[in-house]
Parts: sequence; structure tokens; C-alpha cells
Amino acid sequence: MRPILLAVLSLALARCGGDEGAPWKQLEAKCATPRYGTDPFTNKAYPDQKGSLDDEKKWLRAWIDDTYLWYSEVPAVDPAGYPTALAYFDALKTSAVTASGKPKDQFHFTYDTAQWEQLSQASVEVGYGITLAVLSRKVPRQYIIAYVEPNAPLDPARDKRIVPGSGPYAVMPSPVDGSIWYTVGVFGGTP
Repeated sequence: MRPILLAVLSLALARCGGDEGAPWKQLEAKCATPRYGTDPFTNKAYPDQKGSLDDEKKWLRAWIDDTYLWYSEVPAVDPAGYPTALAYFDALKTSAVTASGKPKDQFHFTYDTAQWEQLSQASVEVGYGITLAVLSRKVPRQYIIAYVEPNAPLDPARDKRIVPGSGPYAVMPSPVDGSIWYTVGVFGGTP
């Protein structure tokens, strides 16, 4: 899930917001400092429109509320207290920690557009050996495993392999050490 969040976040911040059909679409590409000309990565015109820092912050809050795994744990912070959209983004995450004392959310970060584009074009894939399918983006969100990468490396201390035909599954980070684990029968099994 890390590459999915990273990809979504990077693209979203590069465009200052938006995705088709989402509640935050009204603020799509409204930027305090819009870019003009042709995007060298896509060879298309930048979609940016003149907006404000407040528009960017409103978009961030709506996007986090709609897509963040721990959306119900995001604090109600005053956006006026943050000088930039990135500073505000950094505040829009859970502050919970695991039993081991690690942050519950270890995946809430950004790359600048140029760095992300360079990484995404390097032909290197990083992931957890699974592909997720979205059944519902609305609360309660529902994702299932659509594909398991064959012969993916196994770390017996952290990984729990999925037995074909024994689903359905829910996949999430372990609250103890951040490894990825699954639940058989969605909420009825054991990791």
C-alpha cells in the first residue's frame, strides 16, 4: 500500500488536488502559485488554475478525510496556523503509536514533483507482493486482494502468506511493527 499512497499523494500534490468523482474535486488544481506551459513529464498543459493557499489547505483536508486510512484519528487543526500546504499536510495524520512505540502511520510523507517523476520512471517496482482491488471508496471502505505476486520474497518473522481460495481478506499494517498482515474472512480470522 505504500507505493499506492505515495503515488496518489505525489500526483495529487503535483496537481494541487483532485481526482474524478471525489468530494474534493471542486478544488482540483486550484493552486496559490499555478504552473503554466507544458508539463515535461506528460507533455500536456498544466491543469493548474489560480487559487489560494486556503484552497490548497481545504483540498488537503477533504482529500485526507476521504482517502486516509486513519481518517477518524486526524486531529481538527486550524489550517490558519500553518504557513504552507505542506506544513498543514504534515499535521493531518494520526499521532497514535503502536505497542512498540513506533508511529502508527509511517507512510505519511511527500516527494517533490521532479523527484517523484524521476523515481516513477526508473523502472523499479516496490510493493508488498499484492495488488489490491477497490470495492468501495466510501465509508466503510472495502479493498480486496486481486493478485498475489508469485515467488515474492518471504520474511517468516513478518510476512503471513495468503492461501489461495481461503479469502476474503482484509490487509493492513500490523499495529505492532508495521509489517503487512491480513485477516481471513475480513474481520473474523487471525493475522
